[in-house]
Amino acid sequence: MPPLNKYFGTSVIISSNVYNRLRKPEEFLFRELDTIRVKGKDKAVTIYEVVGYREEITSDEKEKIEKFEEGIKLYKEMKFEEAEENFKVSGSSKVIDIYIERCKRFISKRPDENWDGVYEFDEK
Repeated sequence: MPPLNKYFGTSVIISSNVYNRLRKPEEFLFRELDTIRVKGKDKAVTIYEVVGYREEITSDEKEKIEKFEEGIKLYKEMKFEEAEENFKVSGSSKVIDIYIERCKRFISKRPDENWDGVYEFDEK
């Protein structure tokens, strides 16, 4: 897997494969980061940031994560203007800046209708 933590500015990232195998996922708070396809692989995978223990996350942080995840949903639906607004109010981080930049790019030059929302990560 490429150096995803460095790219997104996160500490701990897990794939959907790991997420689905967790024994007690309800104890943690996760934030969906992206659906990516890495160089040399055909299958895309969804990745999540492990934010922390659910009980230790403040209500303000949870609210910002909800806004971010709503932005992800809108982004995948190609509603880039609305997604950008959600990202702007979801806090300040490298991953948020990445999505705001992607939204701006897609607002000015929309992807074709076959776009699947998968980010092609060109590093191994």
